[in-house]
Amino acid sequence: MTEEMPDDAEATTPPPTRRTVVRAAAWSLPVIAAAVATPLTAASTAALPACAFLPATSAAWALEDPRSGRNQDAGANNSWRTVDGRLGYRQYNDNFYRVTNAAAVDYVSAITANFDAVAGVTYVFTFSLLGNLAAATTQVVTTMDVAVGGIRQQRFSTKPAQSAGTQVPIGPVNATTGSQQFSLTWIAPSSGPTTFEYIWTMPPVAATGITYNDDIWVSLPLISQPDGCVPSA
Repeated sequence: MTEEMPDDAEATTPPPTRRTVVRAAAWSLPVIAAAVATPLTAASTAALPACAFLPATSAAWALEDPRSGRNQDAGANNSWRTVDGRLGYRQYNDNFYRVTNAAAVDYVSAITANFDAVAGVTYVFTFSLLGNLAAATTQVVTTMDVAVGGIRQQRFSTKPAQSAGTQVPIGPVNATTGSQQFSLTWIAPSSGPTTFEYIWTMPPVAATGITYNDDIWVSLPLISQPDGCVPSA
C-alpha cells in the first residue's frame, strides 16, 4: 500500500485512519436481476414452488459493522461499489486491535437479506469476488463466509496459508474489473423466510509495521433454481 504507515501506538489507543476513500456523493445503484428461473415444462407447473428473490439494491440489505469486535475507521471506509457491472459491498476497514493487546478479538462485519425458501428445493447462489492486498503483501488476512439459514456454506480467504478458505482473486486497490465468479448449491431443509449472509472476519493486526487487514469486495448474489419455479405474477 502506498500510504505512510502509522506510528506504533499503545494497545488501548486506536491506530489512525489508514486511508481516505474517495467516493462519489451517491452511488448509482443499477437494478440487478435477482433471480433466474429455469424454463418451466408445459405440465405440472402448479406443483412447482414460487421463485425466490434476494434484494438487488443496497438499501434492502441489513449492514452490521461491526457485528462484533472493533474497527479502526468507524465504518467510514466500507462502501457499496460496482465492479464488472455488478453492485456489491467492499469490506475495507481494519481491526482496531493489535495482536499484543490482551483484549484483542476478531473484528467481524456482515450484510444480510432474506428470501423465501421452499423445503426440498435446490437453490444455486452466484456471486463475484475481488480482493486486494494493496502494496503491502504482509497485511493481515481477511476471510469472508457465505452463510445460508445461519449455517456457513463456504469460506473465502485472501491468504489461505494463514487462514483456510477458497482463494479470493486479488487485484489492485479500487479496481473496477477483474472479479471472479463463484457459485454454491443449497437444498432448503424447510420452508419459510431464510437468511443469506456475507460475513467478513478480520483478525488483530500486527504489533508494529503493517497494521491493516486485506480487503474483500463481493457482489450481491443471484439465485437460480435448477429444479424450476413459478415466476411471481
